[in-house]
Amino acid sequence: MTGTKTFYGNVPASFRSWWLENVYPARFAVLRGDTGGGCILDQPADADTAELQRLRRFGPTWSWWSVPAEQREQWWALDG
Repeated sequence: MTGTKTFYGNVPASFRSWWLENVYPARFAVLRGDTGGGCILDQPADADTAELQRLRRFGPTWSWWSVPAEQREQWWALDG
């Protein structure tokens, strides 16, 4: 392996979509300094920082590593 390509992991599209819709907004709020949990009416913040880009790209894969095996099968079945 030369290190020229990034491996994002073998994550089902259904899990990635769910993660970006449900988990990412909460982590985004924390990174921008919101400790109250955020609100749907909050003004959008700058989403182009390096840390937020990294979280969007790799966050679902990092979270996938902690999903139990039986739940992984359920996510894969949704993509099937």
